[in-house]
Amino acid sequence: MSLAAGLLSRKVSPGFLWEISAAGLGLYLVFHPALACPTSLGVALGGGLFLFLFRSIPEGALARIGLPTFLFLLYLIVDSIFSLNPGLSWQALGFVFLGVLLYLMALEGSAEAKGRFEIFALGLAVLAAGMGMDQWLFGFQRWASLLPGLSGGDYRAVYNAVEGKRAFGPFVTSGSLAALLILLIPVGAIQAQIQSGFKRVLFFLVTGFLVLGLLATQSVGACLCLALAVFLVLVYRGSWKWALAAALACAAGIGLILAVRGWHNWHLASYSMRLSLWESCWNLFLIHPFLGSGPGTFDLAYRQAGMPLDSGSRFAHNLFFQTLVEEGAIGVLLAGAALARLFARIKAPARWEGWGVLTGALAFFLFSFLDLPFEMPELVWVFALLAGRLEVRSGREIPLPRLNPACFQWGLLAILLIAGFWPPFRPWNFALLAGAIWAGIALFQRKFTNVSLWVFLGAFYFGLRAFVSPSALGTVHFLETAGLVAAFWLLVRAEPFGEPFLKKFCLLGLVWGASAWVVSLMPESPTNSWDAFPNPKDLAVFLIPAFFFAWPERWNQWKPAALSFLYIATMIRLKAVGALAGVVAGLFFLKGWSARFRWPAAGLLLLLALGLRWMDSNETQWDRFIIWKAALKVWAWNPVLGVGPGVFVDAFHQVKDPRIQGFSRYLMDARFAHNELLDFLTAFGLIGLVFLLGGLAAWWKTLPTDRAKASAAGIGTASFFDFCLHTPLILLQTAALALKGKPEKSTLSWPAGFLALGLVLGLFGGAAWVPVLRHQAQAFEAQQQLPPTLDCLKSAEQLNAWDSQNAWETTQFTHQLYLATGDPNWRQKTDEGLNRMLALEPLRGEWLWDKARLLSERVAKEGTAESAQAALDAWHQADVALPDSAFLKYEEGVYFFKIHDLNDSAQCFRRAVDLEPRYAVAWMNLGMVLKAEGQKEEAREDLRQAAALMEEWRGKNLDPVERPMVDVPDEVLKQLKAAGN
Repeated sequence: MSLAAGLLSRKVSPGFLWEISAAGLGLYLVFHPALACPTSLGVALGGGLFLFLFRSIPEGALARIGLPTFLFLLYLIVDSIFSLNPGLSWQALGFVFLGVLLYLMALEGSAEAKGRFEIFALGLAVLAAGMGMDQWLFGFQRWASLLPGLSGGDYRAVYNAVEGKRAFGPFVTSGSLAALLILLIPVGAIQAQIQSGFKRVLFFLVTGFLVLGLLATQSVGACLCLALAVFLVLVYRGSWKWALAAALACAAGIGLILAVRGWHNWHLASYSMRLSLWESCWNLFLIHPFLGSGPGTFDLAYRQAGMPLDSGSRFAHNLFFQTLVEEGAIGVLLAGAALARLFARIKAPARWEGWGVLTGALAFFLFSFLDLPFEMPELVWVFALLAGRLEVRSGREIPLPRLNPACFQWGLLAILLIAGFWPPFRPWNFALLAGAIWAGIALFQRKFTNVSLWVFLGAFYFGLRAFVSPSALGTVHFLETAGLVAAFWLLVRAEPFGEPFLKKFCLLGLVWGASAWVVSLMPESPTNSWDAFPNPKDLAVFLIPAFFFAWPERWNQWKPAALSFLYIATMIRLKAVGALAGVVAGLFFLKGWSARFRWPAAGLLLLLALGLRWMDSNETQWDRFIIWKAALKVWAWNPVLGVGPGVFVDAFHQVKDPRIQGFSRYLMDARFAHNELLDFLTAFGLIGLVFLLGGLAAWWKTLPTDRAKASAAGIGTASFFDFCLHTPLILLQTAALALKGKPEKSTLSWPAGFLALGLVLGLFGGAAWVPVLRHQAQAFEAQQQLPPTLDCLKSAEQLNAWDSQNAWETTQFTHQLYLATGDPNWRQKTDEGLNRMLALEPLRGEWLWDKARLLSERVAKEGTAESAQAALDAWHQADVALPDSAFLKYEEGVYFFKIHDLNDSAQCFRRAVDLEPRYAVAWMNLGMVLKAEGQKEEAREDLRQAAALMEEWRGKNLDPVERPMVDVPDEVLKQLKAAGN
């Protein structure tokens, strides 16, 4: 037992954590390229921020990259303001910042660490080349057999791949595979030269295999750039014979490729297309000559200008023209100055390994003028980390401003206040909060120093379990929140924050509490409205620590006593029973209270909570017990590992019990389990619970005062009644309860803070533009401007590819275009959108329902047996996901009625009224269908039942969701009464 405890308590170095994190993220990105998996855009940017937790960038980093590079990065931010699409520009500039960040972090690594990553990158290249060789030898023949069963875009994609026979490995394009291989072939060749024995033979074979993989891509440009890079390096070293040999080998390789591809095919498919595209780039530059169209907007500018689409339009396939179009003349000049400054400061490598990396990096850079390697995040990730091997002369130190550290404390408090007490993941609020915290830890060079092995294992388990969750949105929400809390914990322990910051943070509750009072005292109080206060009870939970830190030590301290009373009054005003229960629990952890005062105070607060519950009682007050029972059922699906974060909201509909009271029986949603422990258990299972309890026990020991422990106990108690810990501000406040002693001294690094800010703009800032783009799409659609509408929807989906709602918006629009035009291309786009949507949330019953709706409308358009079968399958899938939805069965019954299937229609309406006996409209439709079938007596009874229900509940107070179940026009009600008599 002691051996196991000693092993788990061992410390893991931050260098090791950084290495495995960088390598793991690189592995994921290479095998999930962004062009095929748009979610990888978020993984790359988020991964860059994650690396800040284990390695900082020193203040002198600006001297390494040079002032021109800094000015170019600053220009990108300014230029994005005037962009055609600021959201896309923020995302694009985030990847430029990411490349610089990875390069600077790699520079801080040891020579051994750099060598390990080079070996790892060679392994990646071997795997990618192996996939490419398999495609070239066997894959295209297998795909050719699939052609007769394909159509539309799938047919064209497979046909082009089979005809071209150009290997692309795990990537989308053969150029991407070629770029990776020319980057690493020189690295492998150098390893083969400097090693001996078996290793020498192994690396020789590896290099040869990579060369074969490169030939399988049939990329003339890649071979030419590799040969040119090798030639230039050998000439620089004075090795003319080897330079000549490299040139001859290049000529032979290019000749072989052209012989296989055919000169005419290569000329049409690559050479002529590039020339046509570059000519279009010059015309695009003339439209926006100075500032360009904005980073990341080449595709948008190309289509808006009406350029020919047959030559390709998403990228320029040339780094110079891409920069010219997007950043304009000013950006090209700054980029040129930055590159010239960088090349002038690169030193001749002192180690052989450096020559290999230098040659590969030069080939990669040259290839960027023929293809698009720098537009691929997965390739940028590998390139930037390998470039850390290069030795660069440091430039002159640039003086940076010195500010009073106290300014940062007040600045963070101001941002917390401005962000407001909102629910999690409001785009602009969350972007502002995340930007402040992540930029803060980079600026103060905060990182985890020594992490216990058990903490590392727990974090690894939580991250992996979340990442493979069936719910994409659940994955994102958990990882974003967990990362934010970890960064905040590092930040507030640094000078000038510390323990005083916590009290000031809690005082922000006064402002939000005052706003709650003002709104609640208005004539039509929206206190219970989820629009004005998305969850008022979360605000009450935030006030628990404020109450305990304000509580007077002696009874004659009337000011803090009045403040504490105000907090309690606010909780009562917000009808927060859970928060009052939390205060009751926390009272027993205050040491300054004698038993004769503690018990009466706790009893009084408990009576207040019970009285509040009694006064606020309603017919759905037992819904929590239904939700908790459902959570246990969902946990039983996978008790050891859990079902993953974000799954409960969809699984709830498959396991929930009917309500005991109320108008409806099953019309109830639950995004969370309303009990944080149960919610966590369903998501991460027993393994996660063990790590959680161990972490809470260790965290409890760090709480410095009885007031902190009382606050923690209060928040924990409240979390058994609500999902308050899903709100970021409460989690941040809870993490800060462990602050004690003097804050740790830190030094400022302006370059690190600046780079982190760029990543935050790309990750969170870009996604914050999604609501704006949706609004613009609605405005364009209302004006019948269809191309701009589609541009806005596609941009929104790219900026937040993890949110299936964005995919649904695009799918809806393409579906409407198909219904209006009958163009099979729009049909194909709709099918692709449905697949993307359901790939993100495969358990989401609402999406399956929407799919059934779309396919049902397609049946009316096409009238084919194939489309009818597809719609029928979709309805069955929706039935499985939402087995207790009367609305779904009602709509399904309407569909069957429209296609004249009266028997199935009657069965659906009958199932709807079985689920919801008060569903008057379903009773009415059931009667109508039965009447059409000739069952007049049963039809009369059903119509009579419908009329009675409509009459009974007419004008009564019902939930807006329930109102459509009984509401019909007066004329329809009269006709219904007559038909039932």
